[in-house]
Amino acid sequence: MRVFKYRGGNFERDLGSLERNFYWSPKFDDLNDPCETLINTDPFKIQSKTFAKLFSKEKSEQFLEVEKALHNLFEIKKKGIGIYSLSKTFKDELLWAHYADSHKGFCIEYDLELLANSYKSFETFSFPVIYNKKPPEYSIRDINNTKTEQVVQKLAGYKSKRWNYEQEHRIVTGFYGEHPYNPNCLKSIYFGLNMKESEKDLMMERLKGRNIQFLQLIQKNNSYEFDAIKLNDLTKERHTYLKEIPSEITKGNSIKFEINVTFFIREGNARVEIELESKAERDHLDWIAQLLKKDMFKNIEKLFISYILKNNSNNEGYWATSTFEQDNLKTQINGLTSEQEKSLIDRLNNEERKTLGKWIDETPYVSSSLILLEEDGEFHFETCYHDGSNSSNKVRATKLNGETRYDDWEPNIHGEYFLISENGVLNFCSEDGIFRTIQPFDKNNYLQHRIK
Repeated sequence: MRVFKYRGGNFERDLGSLERNFYWSPKFDDLNDPCETLINTDPFKIQSKTFAKLFSKEKSEQFLEVEKALHNLFEIKKKGIGIYSLSKTFKDELLWAHYADSHKGFCIEYDLELLANSYKSFETFSFPVIYNKKPPEYSIRDINNTKTEQVVQKLAGYKSKRWNYEQEHRIVTGFYGEHPYNPNCLKSIYFGLNMKESEKDLMMERLKGRNIQFLQLIQKNNSYEFDAIKLNDLTKERHTYLKEIPSEITKGNSIKFEINVTFFIREGNARVEIELESKAERDHLDWIAQLLKKDMFKNIEKLFISYILKNNSNNEGYWATSTFEQDNLKTQINGLTSEQEKSLIDRLNNEERKTLGKWIDETPYVSSSLILLEEDGEFHFETCYHDGSNSSNKVRATKLNGETRYDDWEPNIHGEYFLISENGVLNFCSEDGIFRTIQPFDKNNYLQHRIK
């Protein structure tokens, strides 16, 4: 479902919130309807007094305590929660006049599901407003309703019928103030009839590369009704924002990436997992981290970013990590850097001894090249780490149905061994089976054969 937010009156503030991917959820007292949160609790009071007369004095006092608790609940909800008001239409002339500064502003189009569920650790409730002639009632029956969403909807989901032209849909948040959202939920922006051309140009320039459709509101001929025409062609524009490290940063080819997972914890913490198309340098990762901090997690005290390489597994650790604590950034590459990888490739290419197999192990923290050698009828696995150190391990070979099993000459306590298939794939095995697999090294297309 698509929903709309009309903005006007402070262009730079509103554009800044779009750039940094957040919406402002005001508290009830800041809304323009003084009747917000109006609930008729008379039925509850009457019912509670009636029930109290049927019971002892002790029971009657308990009913009074319940009534006080109910009043306190409503007051806490009113003071603590925030309301983000949206509409189901971008064409209403009154909304443009009232909320978009008489058409001098603009209207934002969101994907409601993405907007309302961007960060599940936030307490948010999403529902359409119900328009009634009278405020909703709260009775004894509602006491048994333990679902917070239904309590919040009764508190914040009703308005007078006089407001029904707004076709309002609300997102109620667990606290008022800034709320970050998934940038993909922002779909389109409609420019008002009286919006300045300079502001339109500035907005399109500062939000380019984000896959946003820009449209100009128009008035239908001889009609009070509005329509919109497209100002840009998304099929001809590259979606680059939070999708790639640009060439001006890499000083070479751009590097694409995808944000796979985002966990947001209100108490000042956030976690993000990013998949990189190819290896990046430390300063490139710093650029990603700083962009995320600026545009998505400005108010977060601790931001942890983990990076994995495309087609690689993260089961044994992340290729790299970035951590923001307050404003201090620390980035660490745990796997092979491009330079270290080149060094291992050169070593394998220049190997002149008789080898039965060559591999590069990309596993973070233990990245290395592996060579299986045969010397004087003996087999050895030689490991060379990216820091230049190496080790050699003597093994015995056993043929098994077209594969060869290699066990340590002196049996290890973990029962681990190597299994090499006919096509040269190296499998790390234990009593539980294969736990890691490496494709054979091929100097011509090694980069297309990473760990599965």
